[in-house]
Amino acid sequence: MSPTGPGLTIPLHALSPVNPKTLVTKRSTVNPEEVRHYFTTPYLGEEETFDSLALCSALYTVSSPPLAEEKGGVNAAVLGKKKPWLGFKKSLAIIPREFRQLTSSYYYAIAEQEKQVLHTKAEKINLAYHNPERIPMHIPVVLDQVEVQPLKHYALDMESLSPIVTAFMLDALMIRPEIPASLESHVTDTLYSVVQEFKGSGWAPYQQDFSSLVPRLSLSFARYNAHLKLSKRDVTQAVDLWSDMYYRAKKVVSTQYHVCLDDNARKLYLDLVDAYGLEIPIPLEEARKQIPSFRSEGDFEEALDTLNRYGLLTKPRHDSIKMLDNRSEKA
Repeated sequence: MSPTGPGLTIPLHALSPVNPKTLVTKRSTVNPEEVRHYFTTPYLGEEETFDSLALCSALYTVSSPPLAEEKGGVNAAVLGKKKPWLGFKKSLAIIPREFRQLTSSYYYAIAEQEKQVLHTKAEKINLAYHNPERIPMHIPVVLDQVEVQPLKHYALDMESLSPIVTAFMLDALMIRPEIPASLESHVTDTLYSVVQEFKGSGWAPYQQDFSSLVPRLSLSFARYNAHLKLSKRDVTQAVDLWSDMYYRAKKVVSTQYHVCLDDNARKLYLDLVDAYGLEIPIPLEEARKQIPSFRSEGDFEEALDTLNRYGLLTKPRHDSIKMLDNRSEKA
């Protein structure tokens, strides 16, 4: 019998162990640019605009690995009118159906109405909500500057590319990039810079989650680029994309909204800033001590929600808040 014949038995001790992460980094059939191109197919507009949208969609799809004491995942605030939102949803049909189940280790929710996801054992939770106001999000996806083609113009292209993009996604989910010790301080410093930039720029039309923004989006870029270790370029790409989208959100929304706090919200804002200052964590239990100065607890909760919607507070944790600077209201 030939040594390569069907009856050949190879003893287990003769096999060398293989790290599956090294296999997915050697993929050659799909490159990130093809994936980005897939996510541009529904849109019409300036190439630079929908190219950034496509990159946001790709990062949402490949998700982020779990962080220290936190689940993985990327939350996207999809801002804009309903028709572009439907195009965005259509492009995410490449996500396997089983990943839409709460029982999945990788959970994806794409919905018109925002909803907290509390009861799941998923390692990664990815939320994409249309014009969310209350749930903290990692990156805004601004759709106001694009139009969506009629489905018949791009359905075939999308259908032919879908299996390739799904395969890319599944490969990427196997990669768990590490943050090298030499980059830890760079990631921390970058996060501080982003927070400072946000603080001085006024309110945004969604609630920004800062607690893990930089490492989370940077690790998503590492996955997208098939990197086993985070690089400075991954961090730079993440911050550049977030900044671009954040300022687009502010620019578009500033022409549509006017910040006008009611008396209760203005009173709560000034009282909390007086008592605790800006950018200082305030335990929610402490903040609730302001309730007696309102007619009811309901009035207090409504004022808190209003400050949340207008970006005058953030919730770094579920049990605490921070007040943000807003000079026009203090004046």
